[in-house]
Amino acid sequence: MTHTLEVDSIQLDFGNRRILSSIYLKCETGKITGLLGRNGQGKTSLMNIIYGSLKCEKSVQFDNTACYEAFKRPDLLLYLPQFNFIPQSLSLRRVFKDFELNYASFEKNFRNLLQEINLL
Repeated sequence: MTHTLEVDSIQLDFGNRRILSSIYLKCETGKITGLLGRNGQGKTSLMNIIYGSLKCEKSVQFDNTACYEAFKRPDLLLYLPQFNFIPQSLSLRRVFKDFELNYASFEKNFRNLLQEINLL
């Protein structure tokens, strides 16, 4: 089944500086969409708007249904920010468990890397 994320008319200002203006983006499952730009051009801000952690005037839809707080819907969207947000005191197994992810599959696919960094 194909799902669609569509954002339209995204606009974001910080003070007198316009960061994003009239942004449109459409992503579909099974397709790769790249978001490119120089530092400070608003890529992370756009992702935070889509995810719902940054408020602005916007239209965000999943399968033609409006959704403004995707962070409350892990069945719709998962977003991994560029900065570490997980406390260092937590083990990888605990993080996988908390996010309901399959650690055994991860360990199988990345066994060599985990051994190299002494996590096995």
